[in-house]
Amino acid sequence: MLNISFSTLLYILFLQYGFSQSLLKGDNARITSFQTQIDSFTNVVLEKHYKPRVIDDNYSKTTFADFIKALDPTRNYFFQSDVDEFMNKYQDQVDNLLKGEEGNLTGLIFIEEITNRLNERKKNILNEVQSIIHQKHDYEIDESYEPYIPYKNWDKPYAKNFEQQKDNWRKTIKYKLVNAIASGSDEQETKDSLIELYNKINSDQNYKTIEDTLGVFLRSIGTSFDPHNNYMSLAELQALQDGLSSSFYGIGSMVSLTQSGQYVKLTKIIPGSPAEKAGLKDDDVITKIKERGREAIDISFKELNEMISLIKGPKDSTVELTVRRKAESGEVQELQISVVRDEIKNSTANYARVKIIGIINPVTKTVSRIAIIKVPSFYQDENKGDSLTKDTKEILIKLSQLPDDMKVHGLVIDLMNNGGGYLDEAISFTGLFIKSGPVVIEKYRDSRKDKISRDRDSNIYYEGPLVVMINERSASASEIFAGAIQDYERGLIVGSKHSFGKGTIQRSFKDTLYRYNFASKVTVGKFFRISGDSNQHSGIASDIQIPTYSIYPTFEKSLETSLKNDEVVDAGEYLKHNEFYPSPYQLIQLKKKSANRINRDPEFKLIEEAKERRFEKDKTKGYSLKLSEIKGQEEKNKIIAQEIETKRKSSKYHSNYVEILSFTRTTIEQLLAEEEKEKKEKSVKVPNILEHEAATIASDLSKLFDTSSREVDQAYLNHLWSSDGYIFHIEELSN
Repeated sequence: MLNISFSTLLYILFLQYGFSQSLLKGDNARITSFQTQIDSFTNVVLEKHYKPRVIDDNYSKTTFADFIKALDPTRNYFFQSDVDEFMNKYQDQVDNLLKGEEGNLTGLIFIEEITNRLNERKKNILNEVQSIIHQKHDYEIDESYEPYIPYKNWDKPYAKNFEQQKDNWRKTIKYKLVNAIASGSDEQETKDSLIELYNKINSDQNYKTIEDTLGVFLRSIGTSFDPHNNYMSLAELQALQDGLSSSFYGIGSMVSLTQSGQYVKLTKIIPGSPAEKAGLKDDDVITKIKERGREAIDISFKELNEMISLIKGPKDSTVELTVRRKAESGEVQELQISVVRDEIKNSTANYARVKIIGIINPVTKTVSRIAIIKVPSFYQDENKGDSLTKDTKEILIKLSQLPDDMKVHGLVIDLMNNGGGYLDEAISFTGLFIKSGPVVIEKYRDSRKDKISRDRDSNIYYEGPLVVMINERSASASEIFAGAIQDYERGLIVGSKHSFGKGTIQRSFKDTLYRYNFASKVTVGKFFRISGDSNQHSGIASDIQIPTYSIYPTFEKSLETSLKNDEVVDAGEYLKHNEFYPSPYQLIQLKKKSANRINRDPEFKLIEEAKERRFEKDKTKGYSLKLSEIKGQEEKNKIIAQEIETKRKSSKYHSNYVEILSFTRTTIEQLLAEEEKEKKEKSVKVPNILEHEAATIASDLSKLFDTSSREVDQAYLNHLWSSDGYIFHIEELSN
């Protein structure tokens, strides 16, 4: 007689009547609802997209392949036979579905079939994880583990069968254990933590519903047109808009996922916020969220954006949070705390902010004062009247009001890691530095004539030497600004070889017709430089290159479905603003000076050494699972870390740099008062070497055109260098 345990029998029944039970078949209302969502989203994309694809078998294969990959991106659950089966049955059918023709996808049963298969595979392997964790692992056997890493092994194969899948998971678990042990953690405690983690992952709420799978399918329909098309819930759309506005309604705390990824932790309570008033504290861990009149929601292992959207809500609404808090005794308390939501100003880190640094020449005893404006995004909040242009205009006016002995000799606009924002902000922001004129050319679908967008404000709010910092993550609106500054010869672009290379325009459309609570983000146009060139794929090239930290940058051109580069007719005649632009010979000299500094400075060498170590590491097939080898590498890493610190301290930038003052949106009187205060209360801060090199280039540029005296007396130099060669840091002010 076959001996089957009761728990195993329940599992078999669960597979038979749970995952395999058809929920869609015969449910005509649900099928109609799903089909209407597909039709609604597809129609928006087809009607609005700049260059819609032909819906044929080629499109169908691309879309379906992306759909399957997106369901199991790390190749942890599906077998290769599952993928082959689904591709053979359905890869030629997506076009038929979107055209309303009969085919294998009619009735959308495939959504449920694939959902059930994924959940079965996931349940099957996760039921084995506990025994894998508990087994005795040999930490000295010579074997390696190769995780799925997008930039390295896009084509990592799926497991052929369950036995191979179990061995893949054994290596995954062993990798977590051996690295924890090498770091000094107790093996059994680590095993207990992993069991708790995977038990949560194995809970019912972390399996996909057919609605989840439908959402993945819709996103694949969009991204098969181009990478920036997207299907979003209204909550996701709101989060996107909140990130580009100056305020939202919430509780007032910075958050992050806990180390296990299970819950969300409050990392910094904003003073005076609803969270502080309700008694929440830093490091409180939220486990459940409850709206008034509704059931509490367990937020285990939800996406961070989803958790944040649950915490946010309308002004004056109440949200009840279940939090875990560690008492001084070490005991973990569970508390229910009600918070009344209110308006929360976005962090000052989301606003333009400025600091002035002094570049000191100890030989000539001169100092160049360079202002650096950090632009995190091209933000805008119509309701509040806040915008990047407005804030930066205020900053530039304040800079012009500084007394003569604090006036700046040059300006750096830092666009590093700025992924863009509102198109009209890029245009108006450019207008702060030029007289009225064309900024960008926009081209939309079926438009008979390209649109030339202009700055119409004839005022220039800063006329001096200008440097713009970019890196591989500077994209979209950042590239509009940098491209215009370059075309006008208004300033120099410095940083990585070129920017991200995104030259497309997106708009969001809410589904209000069918009320299915989703939004579409669709690529509706392309933008071009006033020269007629596109930065799509090519990006904005730097005039002077600076080594950056990115090792495996992903550019627009590496995205499979990104639109091609092309060009349009230029914007016609425009007045160049090249009063502070170097001649070709002068630019060569500026490049040589920068290259000499970079080649001599040990901290820049560290950037290149870090890249070389990473490249060398990635030549190996995978990560070692041998404890002695990992411990040996840990010791090497400690030695490298010590060498890095020694080299960083020997950087000349630590002895010729002083931060004079820093402020955001504050009055000039406050600024000067704080500057005097900081002279008395000095604190040490390590400079950003990339930022400093850009400022030094701005200083060199300003000297080409500025004959004014920059001499400072020895007492002032002694004041600047009175903290053993390190720099003074003046805290950022906020209103």
